[in-house]
Amino acid sequence: MCTTIKDLVSKIIIFVVSFVLLLVSLAMLVLLIYAMVGTNVNELIEVIGHGQLSMIMYVLYGSIGFALLTSALGVLGVFLKSKFLLSLYSVCMVVSLLGMGSLVIMWFLYGTEAIDSVETQMYDSLEYSYKGDFSTDPVSIGWNLVQVQFEVCGVRNKTDWLQSDWYAANNTLQGQAQEFPVTCCQGAKGQIGGLDKVTAGDFSEDSFEAQFVIDCYTDETKVNGGGGKGKLEDALQLSILYAAAAGAAATLLQLVLVCAACHLVRSDTFSDDDKK
Repeated sequence: MCTTIKDLVSKIIIFVVSFVLLLVSLAMLVLLIYAMVGTNVNELIEVIGHGQLSMIMYVLYGSIGFALLTSALGVLGVFLKSKFLLSLYSVCMVVSLLGMGSLVIMWFLYGTEAIDSVETQMYDSLEYSYKGDFSTDPVSIGWNLVQVQFEVCGVRNKTDWLQSDWYAANNTLQGQAQEFPVTCCQGAKGQIGGLDKVTAGDFSEDSFEAQFVIDCYTDETKVNGGGGKGKLEDALQLSILYAAAAGAAATLLQLVLVCAACHLVRSDTFSDDDKK
């Protein structure tokens, strides 16, 4: 009787939690796709650099895919009363636990270095790869988007642009000498017509009113204060904090699920023969 109750509790725990995790994993996949498209992550990567963020995105996709597979094994294992599927489920859970632990260790060892490298990568793209306000290459669109979306200018401030190849070309806009791109100006999004046009590179010199340009390049109070480094680092650190909290909760949950799955695999009252 006691064994039967334990079997029932274990089945309920695995089935319910795995089903919920299956739905959550699907929701996370949708949110991740939205983050890539709806929040212009692809364009922002051009500013920060491909290496580390691309790796993060691949790890996220891989983790979500693994979570979907594991959850499906748990649901099917209980539904079909299959010890084989539950054994695979237990193995996947253990692998997940080991992977979670490895990621935590890697973050403590290299996490600060990864965030600190953002500044260097931003300076590199600003100084050597930015082509201009109305250029449609990925880096130029990325920088224009960062400055409009976050209302910032440069990496730390507007003077960063004085070190760029773009500034060395002596650019002008409607007769005004430019020390920084027009996307640094307060209210640039309204002049352009929204972030969608920035992302598409669908704006030109004619998008800006003459007085708007004059005010921006003659009045320092009309320029966005601060740079994009702080805003992007804050966003990364907040994401990491959420991920760490979710990881800690998932680890505790996985320990419970592994125990429940192992109990059912060893149980004499739970087997493939029960279906017959």
